[in-house]
Amino acid sequence: MLLMVKLVADNDRRKASLYAQGLRYALYKGIPPNHLESFLDGNGGITGCAKTYAELLSPSDQRPATDAATRRPPAKVKVSLGEGVSKAIEKLDFSESNEVQCMVTLQRNNDGSLLIKAVES
Repeated sequence: MLLMVKLVADNDRRKASLYAQGLRYALYKGIPPNHLESFLDGNGGITGCAKTYAELLSPSDQRPATDAATRRPPAKVKVSLGEGVSKAIEKLDFSESNEVQCMVTLQRNNDGSLLIKAVES
């Protein structure tokens, strides 16, 4: 199941950052989409989740601290573009918004990096 969430922050970067941080905490804890609302309610709302997640961040690299009892946060992944992908991205219509929904085909390489094989609008 894929859950897409769009939060409106009215061009308020702090609010958008707060929402993103709260959702990162839910992702970090492995909360399934159908339990997101109750998870947020039970953890002080989006603000409480954002604060808790911020407390997990290690001061040196701003990545969540981990131990054996917690899930390991996702590592940074190298992403490269396949043949023709740049041209496909250039054809996306950003005239009405700075956001475009599109379908992306990814391939995980043996080294763990990702290759964007195709982009379709």
